[in-house]
Amino acid sequence: MLSTAAFLQDLANLVTNTFFYNFVVSLKGLAEAAGNLNGLLGLIK
Repeated sequence: MLSTAAFLQDLANLVTNTFFYNFVVSLKGLAEAAGNLNGLLGLIK
């Protein structure tokens, strides 16, 4: 029973870490896209 609880804890940690990592990567992507958009608007002006 203890091993099952430990396994579930590890699984929960893995899912949380993966979600957080993807969230951070998405934020970075959005920031880069916004920066590129600003650069394009600057060129158009």
